[in-house]
Amino acid sequence: MVKAKRSRRGKRFDYSKDRKKLYRKTKRKMKPHISCATIREAWDGRKNAAKNMAEMGLVTDPNIALPLSHDQGSTSLGDETLPMETDVITVQPPKKAHVVKALTEEASHRAISSLTLSREIIMFVQHMVATHGENYKAMSRDDRNYYQETPRQIRRKIILYRQHYANDWETFQKQQKERAKI
Repeated sequence: MVKAKRSRRGKRFDYSKDRKKLYRKTKRKMKPHISCATIREAWDGRKNAAKNMAEMGLVTDPNIALPLSHDQGSTSLGDETLPMETDVITVQPPKKAHVVKALTEEASHRAISSLTLSREIIMFVQHMVATHGENYKAMSRDDRNYYQETPRQIRRKIILYRQHYANDWETFQKQQKERAKI
């Protein structure tokens, strides 16, 4: 079967299409990627970001929302200090107030850390604390310090173990106290 002449020649670049314009057009059509589920649900694709944020009761630019004043409420004319005039701005309640409530509730919950230490590191930390206590220099000189970690590095590992495995750390400390009594 005979192939078409164009397919044998291969693809050619189409100079009649404006690639820059096409790129801008597709970029404009693409919706922004919003990782927060509550904001994503309340987002209106027909409105711009500033209007969407205003409807939700959020701010796009924190510098405008909370301006820093260098004068701290007074202006000076020579020796006299005059009180600065303050403009009263009426703030309308947001249309989508549930978004702010959901975000504050989400922020109030403590984040659960997903950090896990390997069994080797846990055993290493327990051995070092059992043999040397709080002496980090002695820990760095220990034979089981295969990776030649510095006292600071060992200290950081112990702190990580204390923070992320609090229950295990308490039971380990109790065992150490019982061994010390015997």
